[in-house]
This record gives sequence, structure tokens and C-alpha cells, in this order.
Amino acid sequence: MGNRGFTLIEILVVVAIIAILASIAIPVYSHHRARAHYAVAISECRELYNAFDAYYQDRNGYPASSGVDQLTLTDLAPLTSQGYYKGGILNELLNNQADAYGSPNPSEFWLQMTLRADPTVQILVSRSYGAPLAPGKRLDGISVFRNGVLSNQ
Repeated sequence: MGNRGFTLIEILVVVAIIAILASIAIPVYSHHRARAHYAVAISECRELYNAFDAYYQDRNGYPASSGVDQLTLTDLAPLTSQGYYKGGILNELLNNQADAYGSPNPSEFWLQMTLRADPTVQILVSRSYGAPLAPGKRLDGISVFRNGVLSNQ
């Protein structure tokens, strides 16, 4: 009877094949994972935009940039505290908070956010001429910026 088992060369060949397959699969997986986070963030932003609209309809204005009814970047109150928005966009954002918010007058707003999965992507939820990523340009809805440049969604 001969010895049973694998030789060291056979085991090394199998390990090399597994390493090659992993080196192909991991970047593909990472890309799909980042795209999934992006899709979730866009969906949440649509819900957030609708929350801003509902808030506007009830109060004839958007949350203020400062003062009593100020929108906070860490929890999106008053939208969350008053039941307009219950989503999880903060989980998709860098540092779990929005970057900046402005409401230059009661009929305009913009909320700027950076994605955690891809920090080169910033999302702007707005109805404004005064958004810092696109000053002087009317943006209404969800706008995606890659490396500071407005891109197609």
C-alpha cells in the first residue's frame, strides 16, 4: 500500500489557484458593495427630499439654517423629531452626519452630504440657487457630484 495524501507541490498549486481567484473576486465584490451603498443613499435622499417637501407644505418654509427651528446635521432634526423623516441616510454618510445645510430664505434649502463608501461622491438634496457645490445654478431634487463635478446619476 502506498502513502495516501497530497504532496507539498499539490497543496501549493491549490493555494495559488485560490489566491488568484480571490484576487479577481475581491475587487468585483468591493465594487458591487460600493454601488449598493450608493443606491441605498440615493433612495434615502429621495425620501429625505419628500420629507423637506412635506415640512414645507405644513410650515410654509424649510427648516432654518440657525435659530430655534434649525436643522441639525447629526440627526436631521426637526425633520426626524417631528416625524417627517424616519430613514437611515446618516448611516451611509461620512462621520454619520451631513456636511452642511443652508436655507437662505423660507422657499430654498440645500443639504450637502459625503458618502462613507466613496468619499469622492457628494450628494446634494436641494431646491436652491445658493448651494455651495453649484453656486448660481438652480438645483431641484437630488444632485450627485463626483470630485466636485456634477455627474449623471
